[in-house]
Amino acid sequence: MPVVIGDYLFNGPFVKPEEVDETGGIYVVLAEDLGDEDNEPTRDLEVVEVGFANNLRRELIDHEDQDQWSVLYEGRLFAAVLYADEHPHLSVKNVFVSIQPGMVAQSDILFDPEEDDDEEDHDDEESNVAQLSLLSTHLERLAV
Repeated sequence: MPVVIGDYLFNGPFVKPEEVDETGGIYVVLAEDLGDEDNEPTRDLEVVEVGFANNLRRELIDHEDQDQWSVLYEGRLFAAVLYADEHPHLSVKNVFVSIQPGMVAQSDILFDPEEDDDEEDHDDEESNVAQLSLLSTHLERLAV
């Protein structure tokens, strides 16, 4: 699923650096918006860092600011990338000028897989309760 940042369509968002290819390109580190006491959480991703690397995976794994990101942003961190071989005519300078920290990225896949599992379990519970209710009603009719 792509991530729209500014005028660019990035690959991602990736949760783990291992999901990113070991090739050159532009990376954007994104932080989940958890909200605060004044604002509710949103599905927005805030741009934390923009950079270029000859090996995107290695850069994301070994980035010198990684500890700072974890301190400054309480939510999950993601990466979005533009692979150089897929965009050979793209100007890195133009991307850097148009994408700045603090911008918001648009992505539709922000959900917590654990939350999703909980919802499914909850639906199953309701389904089981409904089935048991129907069964008990049917048995009551048979008994009369």
